[in-house]
Amino acid sequence: MWKIFQFFLFVASWAMAIVAHPNVTTAQEFDVNPRKALPFPPGISLESQCGVVDDLQHVEFYDGALGVPVDYVEEHEASTVQLQWLDEGRIRQRMPNYVPGNIGGVRWCSGTLFDDRHVLTAGHCFDTHDGSDGWLTPWRMNDSGNPEHAEPALLAQLLVVNFKFQRDRQTGANRTPDTFPVVKLVEYRKGPDALDYAIVELGKNDENVLPGERYSPATLAVRDGVVEELLTIIQHPQGDPKKIEAGKLLSFDARDVFYSDIDTHGGSSGSGIRNSAGAVVGVHTNGGCVPDVPDSANRGVSMTAIATVSDMF
Repeated sequence: MWKIFQFFLFVASWAMAIVAHPNVTTAQEFDVNPRKALPFPPGISLESQCGVVDDLQHVEFYDGALGVPVDYVEEHEASTVQLQWLDEGRIRQRMPNYVPGNIGGVRWCSGTLFDDRHVLTAGHCFDTHDGSDGWLTPWRMNDSGNPEHAEPALLAQLLVVNFKFQRDRQTGANRTPDTFPVVKLVEYRKGPDALDYAIVELGKNDENVLPGERYSPATLAVRDGVVEELLTIIQHPQGDPKKIEAGKLLSFDARDVFYSDIDTHGGSSGSGIRNSAGAVVGVHTNGGCVPDVPDSANRGVSMTAIATVSDMF
Protein backbone atom coordinates (compact mmCIF):
# COMPACT_ATOMS: atom_id res chain seq x y z
CA MET A 1 0.00 0.00 0.00
CA TRP A 2 2.87 2.40 0.82
CA LYS A 3 4.41 1.83 -2.62
CA ILE A 4 1.08 2.49 -4.33
CA PHE A 5 0.62 5.68 -2.31
CA GLN A 6 4.15 6.86 -3.27
CA PHE A 7 3.44 6.17 -6.91
CA PHE A 8 0.21 8.20 -6.98
CA LEU A 9 1.77 11.01 -4.93
CA PHE A 10 4.62 11.28 -7.44
CA VAL A 11 2.31 11.16 -10.47
CA ALA A 12 -0.01 13.76 -8.93
CA SER A 13 2.84 16.20 -8.28
CA TRP A 14 4.12 15.67 -11.81
CA ALA A 15 0.67 16.30 -13.27
CA MET A 16 0.27 19.51 -11.27
CA ALA A 17 3.58 20.75 -12.68
CA ILE A 18 2.38 20.04 -16.21
CA VAL A 19 -0.90 21.91 -15.68
CA ALA A 20 0.91 24.89 -14.20
CA HIS A 21 3.39 25.03 -17.07
CA PRO A 22 1.75 23.63 -20.21
CA ASN A 23 4.40 25.05 -22.55
CA VAL A 24 7.80 24.51 -21.01
CA THR A 25 10.22 26.46 -23.16
CA THR A 26 12.63 28.42 -20.99
CA ALA A 27 15.42 27.41 -18.63
CA GLN A 28 13.54 28.84 -15.66
CA GLU A 29 10.39 26.88 -16.48
CA PHE A 30 12.33 23.63 -16.94
CA ASP A 31 12.90 23.64 -13.18
CA VAL A 32 9.25 22.70 -12.49
CA ASN A 33 10.10 18.99 -12.40
CA PRO A 34 12.48 18.43 -9.46
CA ARG A 35 12.67 14.64 -9.84
CA LYS A 36 16.30 13.60 -9.37
CA ALA A 37 17.44 10.78 -11.62
CA LEU A 38 17.92 8.21 -8.87
CA PRO A 39 16.54 4.69 -9.24
CA PHE A 40 12.87 4.41 -8.37
CA PRO A 41 12.05 2.53 -5.17
CA PRO A 42 11.06 -1.13 -5.47
CA GLY A 43 7.71 -1.55 -7.17
CA ILE A 44 7.80 1.82 -8.96
CA SER A 45 9.17 2.17 -12.50
CA LEU A 46 8.78 5.51 -14.23
CA GLU A 47 11.11 6.81 -16.91
CA SER A 48 12.47 10.08 -18.30
CA GLN A 49 11.94 8.97 -21.87
CA CYS A 50 11.97 11.77 -24.44
CA GLY A 51 9.60 10.99 -27.30
CA VAL A 52 7.73 7.84 -28.21
CA VAL A 53 10.78 5.57 -28.58
CA ASP A 54 13.40 4.66 -25.97
CA ASP A 55 16.60 5.05 -27.99
CA LEU A 56 19.06 3.74 -25.39
CA GLN A 57 21.47 1.08 -26.70
CA HIS A 58 23.92 -1.18 -24.91
CA VAL A 59 27.38 0.26 -25.50
CA GLU A 60 28.90 -2.86 -27.06
CA PHE A 61 25.88 -3.28 -29.35
CA TYR A 62 25.75 0.35 -30.51
CA ASP A 63 25.07 0.58 -34.24
CA GLY A 64 25.77 4.25 -34.97
CA ALA A 65 22.09 5.18 -35.30
CA LEU A 66 22.20 7.98 -32.71
CA GLY A 67 24.50 10.27 -34.67
CA VAL A 68 27.84 9.54 -33.03
CA PRO A 69 30.24 7.01 -34.59
CA VAL A 70 30.66 3.51 -33.19
CA ASP A 71 34.34 4.17 -32.49
CA TYR A 72 33.33 7.23 -30.40
CA VAL A 73 31.57 4.91 -27.97
CA GLU A 74 34.43 2.42 -28.01
CA GLU A 75 36.86 5.23 -27.15
CA HIS A 76 34.88 6.93 -24.38
CA GLU A 77 32.64 4.39 -22.66
CA ALA A 78 35.27 2.92 -20.33
CA SER A 79 35.40 6.03 -18.11
CA THR A 80 31.67 5.80 -17.34
CA VAL A 81 31.05 3.99 -14.06
CA GLN A 82 28.25 2.79 -11.84
CA LEU A 83 27.92 3.50 -8.12
CA GLN A 84 26.47 0.65 -6.06
CA TRP A 85 25.72 0.29 -2.36
CA LEU A 86 27.39 -2.45 -0.35
CA ASP A 87 25.06 -5.30 0.51
CA GLU A 88 23.08 -5.04 3.73
CA GLY A 89 25.35 -7.42 5.64
CA ARG A 90 28.43 -5.33 4.93
CA ILE A 91 26.58 -2.11 5.79
CA ARG A 92 25.70 -3.65 9.16
CA GLN A 93 29.35 -4.60 9.70
CA ARG A 94 30.52 -1.08 8.86
CA MET A 95 27.81 0.62 10.92
CA PRO A 96 26.77 -1.75 13.73
CA ASN A 97 24.87 0.94 15.63
CA TYR A 98 22.72 1.95 12.65
CA VAL A 99 19.59 0.59 11.05
CA PRO A 100 20.79 -0.15 7.49
CA GLY A 101 17.70 1.13 5.65
CA ASN A 102 16.69 -0.38 2.30
CA ILE A 103 19.59 0.56 0.05
CA GLY A 104 21.71 -2.57 0.48
CA GLY A 105 23.12 -3.80 -2.83
CA VAL A 106 21.17 -1.27 -4.93
CA ARG A 107 22.79 -0.12 -8.18
CA TRP A 108 22.48 3.58 -7.52
CA CYS A 109 24.06 6.23 -9.77
CA SER A 110 26.40 6.76 -12.71
CA GLY A 111 29.61 8.78 -12.87
CA THR A 112 32.77 9.56 -14.82
CA LEU A 113 36.42 8.83 -14.02
CA PHE A 114 38.43 11.99 -14.79
CA ASP A 115 41.89 11.15 -13.46
CA ASP A 116 43.59 8.10 -11.99
CA ARG A 117 41.29 7.88 -8.94
CA HIS A 118 38.53 10.52 -8.92
CA VAL A 119 34.95 10.20 -10.17
CA LEU A 120 32.62 13.09 -10.95
CA THR A 121 28.93 12.43 -10.27
CA ALA A 122 25.77 14.05 -8.90
CA GLY A 123 25.66 15.44 -5.38
CA HIS A 124 22.26 13.97 -4.61
CA CYS A 125 23.74 10.47 -4.94
CA PHE A 126 25.04 11.04 -1.38
CA ASP A 127 22.03 12.78 0.15
CA THR A 128 20.35 11.21 3.15
CA HIS A 129 16.89 9.64 2.68
CA ASP A 130 14.27 9.40 5.41
CA GLY A 131 11.88 7.04 3.62
CA SER A 132 9.57 9.75 2.29
CA ASP A 133 10.68 9.07 -1.30
CA GLY A 134 10.78 5.30 -0.84
CA TRP A 135 14.47 5.15 0.02
CA LEU A 136 15.91 4.96 3.52
CA THR A 137 19.62 5.42 4.21
CA PRO A 138 21.24 4.20 7.46
CA TRP A 139 20.06 5.88 10.65
CA ARG A 140 20.12 5.50 14.42
CA MET A 141 18.48 7.02 17.48
CA ASN A 142 20.65 9.70 19.05
CA ASP A 143 21.03 10.43 22.76
CA SER A 144 18.00 12.71 22.62
CA GLY A 145 15.82 9.93 21.25
CA ASN A 146 15.58 11.44 17.77
CA PRO A 147 16.45 9.73 14.48
CA GLU A 148 19.87 10.66 13.19
CA HIS A 149 20.83 9.80 9.60
CA ALA A 150 24.36 9.00 8.47
CA GLU A 151 25.97 12.04 6.87
CA PRO A 152 26.98 12.14 3.17
CA ALA A 153 30.69 11.66 3.92
CA LEU A 154 29.90 8.40 5.72
CA LEU A 155 27.37 7.29 3.12
CA ALA A 156 29.97 7.66 0.39
CA GLN A 157 32.13 5.00 2.02
CA LEU A 158 29.22 2.55 1.80
CA LEU A 159 29.43 2.67 -2.00
CA VAL A 160 31.64 0.93 -4.52
CA VAL A 161 32.26 1.92 -8.13
CA ASN A 162 31.84 -0.61 -10.94
CA PHE A 163 33.74 -0.36 -14.21
CA LYS A 164 32.77 -2.41 -17.29
CA PHE A 165 29.37 -3.44 -15.99
CA GLN A 166 27.98 -3.90 -19.49
CA ARG A 167 26.65 -6.52 -21.85
CA ASP A 168 29.30 -8.51 -23.71
CA ARG A 169 28.72 -8.35 -27.47
CA GLN A 170 30.26 -11.79 -28.00
CA THR A 171 28.25 -13.71 -25.40
CA GLY A 172 25.22 -11.51 -24.76
CA ALA A 173 25.83 -11.91 -21.02
CA ASN A 174 26.65 -9.19 -18.54
CA ARG A 175 30.35 -8.74 -17.90
CA THR A 176 31.66 -9.16 -14.36
CA PRO A 177 32.37 -5.60 -13.17
CA ASP A 178 35.77 -4.41 -12.04
CA THR A 179 34.99 -2.93 -8.62
CA PHE A 180 36.80 -0.22 -6.64
CA PRO A 181 35.96 1.10 -3.16
CA VAL A 182 35.01 4.70 -2.47
CA VAL A 183 37.45 5.91 0.17
CA LYS A 184 36.49 9.58 0.44
CA LEU A 185 33.84 12.12 -0.49
CA VAL A 186 36.13 14.89 -1.76
CA GLU A 187 33.55 17.52 -2.76
CA TYR A 188 29.81 17.60 -2.23
CA ARG A 189 27.29 20.27 -3.25
CA LYS A 190 29.72 23.16 -2.96
CA GLY A 191 28.84 26.81 -3.51
CA PRO A 192 26.09 29.09 -2.17
CA ASP A 193 23.47 27.17 -4.17
CA ALA A 194 24.72 23.74 -3.05
CA LEU A 195 25.41 22.82 -6.68
CA ASP A 196 24.28 19.29 -7.46
CA TYR A 197 27.63 17.60 -8.08
CA ALA A 198 30.09 15.51 -6.10
CA ILE A 199 33.59 14.10 -6.45
CA VAL A 200 34.70 10.87 -4.81
CA GLU A 201 38.14 9.34 -4.45
CA LEU A 202 38.55 5.65 -5.22
CA GLY A 203 40.95 3.19 -3.66
CA LYS A 204 42.69 0.22 -5.25
CA ASN A 205 40.74 -2.86 -6.28
CA ASP A 206 41.41 -6.45 -5.21
CA GLU A 207 44.28 -6.63 -7.71
CA ASN A 208 45.96 -3.63 -6.03
CA VAL A 209 45.58 -1.24 -8.97
CA LEU A 210 43.94 2.16 -9.22
CA PRO A 211 41.26 2.63 -11.89
CA GLY A 212 43.39 5.06 -13.90
CA GLU A 213 46.01 2.34 -14.36
CA ARG A 214 43.45 0.32 -16.30
CA TYR A 215 40.90 2.75 -17.76
CA SER A 216 41.45 6.00 -19.67
CA PRO A 217 39.99 8.96 -17.78
CA ALA A 218 37.60 11.34 -19.53
CA THR A 219 38.52 14.88 -20.51
CA LEU A 220 36.54 17.69 -18.88
CA ALA A 221 35.55 20.78 -20.89
CA VAL A 222 34.76 24.01 -19.07
CA ARG A 223 32.83 25.99 -21.66
CA ASP A 224 29.33 27.10 -22.54
CA GLY A 225 27.26 24.85 -24.75
CA VAL A 226 26.17 25.54 -28.29
CA VAL A 227 22.45 25.15 -28.94
CA GLU A 228 21.76 22.21 -31.29
CA GLU A 229 25.21 20.68 -30.75
CA LEU A 230 25.24 16.88 -30.43
CA LEU A 231 25.50 15.58 -26.87
CA THR A 232 25.99 12.03 -25.64
CA ILE A 233 25.20 10.49 -22.27
CA ILE A 234 26.75 7.12 -21.46
CA GLN A 235 24.91 5.87 -18.40
CA HIS A 236 23.55 3.07 -16.22
CA PRO A 237 19.79 3.69 -16.48
CA GLN A 238 17.80 2.11 -13.64
CA GLY A 239 20.93 0.19 -12.66
CA ASP A 240 21.17 -1.54 -16.04
CA PRO A 241 24.40 -2.50 -17.79
CA LYS A 242 26.00 0.50 -19.47
CA LYS A 243 24.05 2.14 -22.29
CA ILE A 244 24.39 5.12 -24.62
CA GLU A 245 21.98 7.83 -25.74
CA ALA A 246 22.59 10.95 -27.84
CA GLY A 247 20.69 14.03 -28.93
CA LYS A 248 20.93 17.78 -29.19
CA LEU A 249 21.46 20.54 -26.66
CA LEU A 250 18.16 22.37 -26.28
CA SER A 251 19.11 25.24 -23.98
CA PHE A 252 21.50 26.27 -21.23
CA ASP A 253 21.95 28.94 -18.59
CA ALA A 254 24.59 29.82 -15.98
CA ARG A 255 24.00 26.54 -14.13
CA ASP A 256 22.06 24.02 -16.22
CA VAL A 257 22.20 22.18 -19.52
CA PHE A 258 18.88 21.03 -21.06
CA TYR A 259 18.34 18.28 -23.62
CA SER A 260 14.96 17.19 -24.92
CA ASP A 261 15.74 14.08 -26.97
CA ILE A 262 18.23 12.20 -24.77
CA ASP A 263 16.47 9.43 -22.84
CA THR A 264 17.53 8.80 -19.25
CA HIS A 265 16.06 6.78 -16.39
CA GLY A 266 16.48 6.53 -12.66
CA GLY A 267 20.09 5.52 -12.03
CA SER A 268 21.38 7.84 -14.75
CA SER A 269 22.17 10.53 -12.16
CA GLY A 270 25.81 11.57 -12.30
CA SER A 271 26.42 10.50 -15.91
CA GLY A 272 28.77 12.72 -17.85
CA ILE A 273 27.16 14.89 -20.53
CA ARG A 274 29.67 14.65 -23.38
CA ASN A 275 30.22 16.79 -26.45
CA SER A 276 31.08 15.53 -29.93
CA ALA A 277 34.74 15.20 -28.94
CA GLY A 278 33.85 13.02 -25.96
CA ALA A 279 34.71 15.67 -23.36
CA VAL A 280 32.40 16.02 -20.36
CA VAL A 281 30.60 19.38 -20.40
CA GLY A 282 28.15 18.63 -17.60
CA VAL A 283 26.70 16.11 -15.15
CA HIS A 284 23.21 14.67 -15.65
CA THR A 285 21.03 15.26 -12.59
CA ASN A 286 17.29 15.36 -13.40
CA GLY A 287 14.74 13.64 -15.55
CA GLY A 288 12.25 16.15 -16.91
CA CYS A 289 10.83 14.85 -20.17
CA VAL A 290 7.05 14.72 -19.85
CA PRO A 291 4.80 13.00 -22.43
CA ASP A 292 2.83 15.43 -24.60
CA VAL A 293 4.56 18.49 -23.15
CA PRO A 294 6.46 20.26 -25.96
CA ASP A 295 10.11 20.98 -25.25
CA SER A 296 10.07 19.48 -21.76
CA ALA A 297 13.60 18.34 -21.07
CA ASN A 298 16.01 16.31 -19.03
CA ARG A 299 18.81 18.34 -17.52
CA GLY A 300 22.18 18.46 -15.82
CA VAL A 301 24.58 20.89 -14.20
CA SER A 302 27.27 22.38 -16.44
CA MET A 303 31.02 21.98 -15.98
CA THR A 304 31.26 25.78 -16.20
CA ALA A 305 29.13 26.09 -13.07
CA ILE A 306 31.00 23.28 -11.30
CA ALA A 307 34.37 24.87 -12.10
CA THR A 308 33.32 28.11 -10.40
CA VAL A 309 32.98 26.38 -7.01
CA SER A 310 35.28 23.34 -7.21
CA ASP A 311 38.87 23.29 -5.97
CA MET A 312 39.78 20.54 -8.46
CA PHE A 313 39.13 22.26 -11.80
